[in-house]
Amino acid sequence: MKLNNIIYFYENNVIVRFNYNIYYLKLNENILNNGIILNKDKFIKEYNEFTKENNLKKIINNKMVVIIQNNISINDIKMLSIIFEELGIKIIKIIKDITLLNVRKNKAYLIGDNNLRLYFINKYNKKVTINMNTSQISYNDIISIIQNHIKESLFILSSNDDLINKLLKNKSYYLINNYIKFIFDEIG
Repeated sequence: MKLNNIIYFYENNVIVRFNYNIYYLKLNENILNNGIILNKDKFIKEYNEFTKENNLKKIINNKMVVIIQNNISINDIKMLSIIFEELGIKIIKIIKDITLLNVRKNKAYLIGDNNLRLYFINKYNKKVTINMNTSQISYNDIISIIQNHIKESLFILSSNDDLINKLLKNKSYYLINNYIKFIFDEIG
C-alpha cells in the first residue's frame, strides 16, 4: 500500500506530502521548535491557513501518517494527537524518522539543518543519537564529533550548505540531495 498523506515535523518545518506533491510550511521557532509544537493555538491557526492556501483542506481525506524526529517525547506525541484531533485529522501511524534510515555498523546518518542529529551504531552494537545545535557548537567541533564516532560511511541529509561543504571534504561522506523526498520515499 502506497501512503499518500504524510506529514513530517522537521526542525521548525511542517512538510506535507499528498499525491507525491510536497508542500512546506516554515513556522516561527516559538510555534514549532526542533519538531516539537510549543504553541498549540498558533500552530492550529498557521496549519489551517497553510492547508487553505495550498488547497489541501478539501483533498486530504483526514487520515495522515506522521513522521517525527527521534527526540520527541511521549508527552509531545500526546499533544500532537490532541492537536490533530482538533484539526479533524486521524493519525494512522506515528513514525520516528530514525526508523526510516538504514543505520548499520558501517552506515551512519547526519540529519538536520540547524539542529543536527547523528545516528550511528556504537562499538556495543547499540543505536546512538547525538544531538548538536549549530548555534551552540562550531562546525569544527561538529566535524570532530563525527570523526570520533564515524569510521565508515556517513550519509548527510541536510540543506546546511556551510556544513555540507566542510563535511564533503571527507571521501567517506555522502550527500543525499533531496533528503525530504528521500524520507518520504523510505516510508512508501
